[in-house]
Amino acid sequence: MTGPPLNAPEGNASHLTVELRNPFREPPTARWLAFSLFLAVYVAALACNSLLCLAICAHRRLHRPMYLLVCAMSSVDLVAATNSLPTLMRSTVGAASIALDECVAQMFVAHAVLRMQTSALCLMSLDRCVAIGHPLRYGALVTNGRVAAALAAAAALAALCCLANVALVLRLDFCRPLAIPVPVCNSLALVHAACGDVAAEVAFGYSMLALYVVAPAALVSLAYARVLLEFRRPGLRATQRRAVHACVTQLMVAGVYFVSILVSFVNSFPFPESRAAETRFAFHVLHYMLPCTLNPVIYGLRMGEIRRVAFQRFGGRVAQQQQQQHQEQLE
Repeated sequence: MTGPPLNAPEGNASHLTVELRNPFREPPTARWLAFSLFLAVYVAALACNSLLCLAICAHRRLHRPMYLLVCAMSSVDLVAATNSLPTLMRSTVGAASIALDECVAQMFVAHAVLRMQTSALCLMSLDRCVAIGHPLRYGALVTNGRVAAALAAAAALAALCCLANVALVLRLDFCRPLAIPVPVCNSLALVHAACGDVAAEVAFGYSMLALYVVAPAALVSLAYARVLLEFRRPGLRATQRRAVHACVTQLMVAGVYFVSILVSFVNSFPFPESRAAETRFAFHVLHYMLPCTLNPVIYGLRMGEIRRVAFQRFGGRVAQQQQQQHQEQLE
């Protein structure tokens, strides 16, 4: 049974705190090593995703639906990294607790990011289906305007679903100190930390998980299965072959996302006590670290157009500066 909203002795959500059980705080000598690793990953995620977004936005020839989706994915990765990694670093070397209202805000962003990531992956798979199955009609069927409208609709729907998660958490009865064994606040962790019967809230949480993880994973799998069937047909055009190459790239990105989500989800189930808390926590951390750092690297290495544009804009500028410095030295 749920009690009055945020029931607590203080009677105020701002007075409630949530302890993030971060095992990397012990031993104290290892804290700064873990902090340095998280900081390096955060800087790499910011740099790589920002570079990718700048390269796509700055060059008109990349203003196409596929690259618009890549830019959207990198933008979401930037938000995901900023929402999770600073909190992880703070709980490693600083305060291990955060205010409940801050935790709920972080939960909202984390769930919105997850929904936008899976929505973008679905749109990418549909984009590749059309590019390979209907190459002559691709330009008419898939436009920048339609992709932007689809992304806006996905963002609006994600926000509405996340507001439902927030409303669910705000009506729970928190009658004991809150402590969650995950690096980032999420609704299921807070629901399990509440008092009373939370079966309905747990069922709602898992239904949302199925809607935004299982269903998109099935759609992406079906879309790329259709692409593979098209690939087996003889007489594949050059444009279709390029589309298949981009399809493999996006399939790798989808694999990184869904595998990290699956590992984090399976790791949340109760296991024997012999399983180290550090291992469980580390698997959760990987879910927040791997996609935002690996995805821009995959796009940069696999998509020749992005690689050439990035080199021309940034590498060429560096080479020009070096040449000017060399000429000044000669003078």
